[in-house]
Amino acid sequence: MSDYRRLVSYIYAYPGGVRDRNVGFAKAEVRGGQFKLSVSLKGVYTDAPETFGVYLMVEHDPEVEGRYMLFPLGNVIVSGGMGQYNDLLNPENIRQSGYVFSDISGIAVARQDNRYYMMFSLWEDGVADPEKVYFAPSDFKKTNKSEEGENSRVTEGAGSIAEEAAIKQEEGQQPEEAQAQEEKRQPEEAKAQEEKRQPEEAKAQEEKQQPEEAKAQEEKQQPEEAQAQEEKRQPEETKAQEEKRQPEEVKAQEERQQPEKQQVQGERQQTEAHGRNGTPQLLQQAAEELVQAACAPQKQECSSQPDDEDDGFEKLFKKADFINAFDDDYYYDCVEVSPEMLKTLPIEEEAIVSNSFLLHGYYNFRHLLFGKVRQNANHTKYFIGVPGMYCNRERFMASMFGFNNFKKSHRSDYTNPYFGYWYQEI
Repeated sequence: MSDYRRLVSYIYAYPGGVRDRNVGFAKAEVRGGQFKLSVSLKGVYTDAPETFGVYLMVEHDPEVEGRYMLFPLGNVIVSGGMGQYNDLLNPENIRQSGYVFSDISGIAVARQDNRYYMMFSLWEDGVADPEKVYFAPSDFKKTNKSEEGENSRVTEGAGSIAEEAAIKQEEGQQPEEAQAQEEKRQPEEAKAQEEKRQPEEAKAQEEKQQPEEAKAQEEKQQPEEAQAQEEKRQPEETKAQEEKRQPEEVKAQEERQQPEKQQVQGERQQTEAHGRNGTPQLLQQAAEELVQAACAPQKQECSSQPDDEDDGFEKLFKKADFINAFDDDYYYDCVEVSPEMLKTLPIEEEAIVSNSFLLHGYYNFRHLLFGKVRQNANHTKYFIGVPGMYCNRERFMASMFGFNNFKKSHRSDYTNPYFGYWYQEI
């Protein structure tokens, strides 16, 4: 029982590089020449079932504190926030890597394509730094200096024996053997020269072909560039013609409406004159109706612009599944959207919907939040929310892109207590 060892440690999540709550435990037991490893996960955030890698944490650079290499063992599937991984290993040579059980500092559960959400368990209680952690290749093996020295001594010994045998054989060679050896060496030298000459000829031929290929490619690109310039110039000319034509159309419309206004004004003056002479009120009413009919198209044109803008935003809320995201109702009628949907809205600042922080939040949580704002002094009507976890690093990044405020969410499908939305009102 002298080789018996047993270690149990908690696993903590590190969203955004900050240590968060406990999400399970790891148990390692060495007995009878076997290393049994058990990893149990509970409360891990995932939108859908996801596969994480299970790694051994090895202190690869003792000069840098907290510098760990992650050596791969296998995979664990997390579904409904839970996952289980079990393995049986050799404690004296783990996966033929040269590492022994005493080299291990802890266990990591992570994905190489997403360093934002990682989980660590250290045998000695401490805090891991995800910035100092790196993934080892699957075929990585530990360097053993004693084995290298042994191999070099064996190689040197074999070399000395071979030299002695060669000297002895050279002294006892007969003239016939020397001649046969010379005849054997000549075809080998000719073959070596031929192999040496072939790469040189291939290189010379390649250098000769490169200018010709470059010239042909340049001749091919010239018509394509000319066509691209022509296609680029056409929209600009069309835009210039459109801008030139609009003032002319407005001027023509005013000239066309001027006689009608003069006619209506004349009829109105005539009606007022008749009214003073005792003309029935029916004529005066008809004149007012003519004035209203002449001004109606202009009023309709002026009032249509805000309606169109409201319709651009309101179309997101038609037949939408509303999300109960917050404790209060200051932000209401919240719906999940994508960056492509936001780009269709009449938002003046395009940088709001196309910055890297917004895209980072969308690809991590697969949605953005868009909703309405209660009446306020800033006269804002809507807001955009980027999902994330509240921490100092993410707060700094959010403020760089205009998302200065954070609102905690009580959504039941996100169990992390630090989950919420970095938002901006528009």
